[in-house]
Amino acid sequence: MYNLVAEQYSKLFPPDENRCGFVIDEIKKSINTNPAVLDAGCATGDLAFELASAGVLVTGIDLDADMIGIARERAATLTPPAKVPIFHTRSMTELAGLGSFDAVCCFGNTLPHLPGNELVKEFFTQAAIVLAPGGRLIFQLINFSRLKARDSFDFPDIKTENTLFKRSYARRSDGRLDFHISLTSLTNGEIQSDSTPLLPLTRADLHDLLTETGFGEIKVYTGYDRESADGSEFASIYSASLIVDI
Repeated sequence: MYNLVAEQYSKLFPPDENRCGFVIDEIKKSINTNPAVLDAGCATGDLAFELASAGVLVTGIDLDADMIGIARERAATLTPPAKVPIFHTRSMTELAGLGSFDAVCCFGNTLPHLPGNELVKEFFTQAAIVLAPGGRLIFQLINFSRLKARDSFDFPDIKTENTLFKRSYARRSDGRLDFHISLTSLTNGEIQSDSTPLLPLTRADLHDLLTETGFGEIKVYTGYDRESADGSEFASIYSASLIVDI
């Protein structure tokens, strides 16, 4: 699906300048003078490169080979003494062997692409294994509770110089949501489209899965300014600390 947007990903979803600072501030809550971060669902590497430029050792993973290819091409342009992120084409439930990290991040509504709660729990379990003591799991996703009364939901269109990008959700009979995207060329009118199911994870689901896998001090924010979430936010950012060995 995401091969449709790989080349234009950074234009369609420009990185929030406050995201990198948020992650670094969260890392400071653990004790490590040479921080290392795993970016799960890194796409074309925007966050990874921002963190690396701030002195963080970064490993990025994504299941989309086109995205990882672009990230690796970008990394190849960096020269010492710049820290160069390392990228792997890998599932977010296969974190073994990637190293030890002070934070595991998962932004961009990536977590709901897992097909069931059992695999979300597996990701949390894997994160707990690769995190250093006191390390943090940080992730962002749509606040699906806002959508529970709707059969469908359209996002605002995104327009670049060459493309019109549309996104929508539609409810499925199995309880998941169909996430549909389309790209319309503004030069020749060609339309490309695809869809994938998403898991509408609730705050209660996530809290239970986090505590079951050894995480505590769970904070939920409306954005990078750390305003506490009250359930009315469009998207939520979670930050949880690893407090027990799994």
